[in-house]
Amino acid sequence: MQDDHLVSCLYAHPCHGVNVDISENTPLKGIDLSPHLYKIVDELGPHLTKQLAISSGMTEARIDFHMTNNQNNSTEQYYNVLKDWTEQQGLENAFPNLIRELRKLGKNKIADKLQKKILEKV
Repeated sequence: MQDDHLVSCLYAHPCHGVNVDISENTPLKGIDLSPHLYKIVDELGPHLTKQLAISSGMTEARIDFHMTNNQNNSTEQYYNVLKDWTEQQGLENAFPNLIRELRKLGKNKIADKLQKKILEKV
């Protein structure tokens, strides 16, 4: 049985083309998520984006603020929720907190996929 606390996935780093093991010990701090926010929202979908925000302490009122500002565009609504969330987390902690929160929510496959995609671009 896979241990939920042990994170491991392989990816080929574009710079050197070798497989690198990504574990919980992989440094994730300081990675700017801003260029990846639309991709993250696409991957998470509206429900999980909102769930992530709430589980991390964002208030329903704050989420509703973003919903009313972009009533005709759900992608923008959740992009702004995620942008607000990343700003609350801070540059140092947004990426590791994203991965940690997804794992706490039982979304290990999504966490692995996002971790791989984002680290490939760094």
